[in-house]
Amino acid sequence: MEKHCENHREVIGVPACSDEQVVADVLEGNTSAFELLMRRHNQRLYRLARAVVNDDNEAEEVVQEAFVRAYGALSKFEGRSTFATWITRIAYHEALRSRSKRKRAFLSDSNTLDQSIQTIQSPVENTLYKTEAREMITHAYDKLSATHRTVIMLRLVEGLSTRETAECMRVTESNVKVLLHRAKAKLVDAIEERAISELQEQFSFAGERCDRIVEGVFSRIEA
Repeated sequence: MEKHCENHREVIGVPACSDEQVVADVLEGNTSAFELLMRRHNQRLYRLARAVVNDDNEAEEVVQEAFVRAYGALSKFEGRSTFATWITRIAYHEALRSRSKRKRAFLSDSNTLDQSIQTIQSPVENTLYKTEAREMITHAYDKLSATHRTVIMLRLVEGLSTRETAECMRVTESNVKVLLHRAKAKLVDAIEERAISELQEQFSFAGERCDRIVEGVFSRIEA
């Protein structure tokens, strides 16, 4: 294992520790260092979870659960893939579990199911959009399947390579290419060029959300 960093304050210009160095510090008892890993990867995991579950609040819960699970399994991280890929894979499967659990709950109650259908058919978000273009782009994106939303978010918005995306989604690189091609084809050609930049802004990761996730994870770890 590489030499551990004594200072994790990368935000003020201190040379950044690698994820693996931070993991080593956490395993040696420096629990607070886990915050750096969360703040480094919160945005990617939130965007990924949002792509799968299609709900802001549920996406936050998924990210918290993913970090709690990762913290508990940190000693099992062997470095065969990067920490970013490892934690992204955990978050992806946690999002799938959350979505599946929600679907089962809907199916157990016909009234809830009716309400969910109405929600799907209603506007994507209750907030006002800055422009009609953003509303159109977001609506088109949210109409895609969870798999197609995920591959767009990882490959195009987050900029992961085909290999990294394949590792996170546990599919082949060829499947990633096919999924991405089909996902892009489903977006209206007229808004395709603007879709990626608009999605980055629409699903921006505000500091308040990041703080909330960090506080939630630490409260569960300390409990």
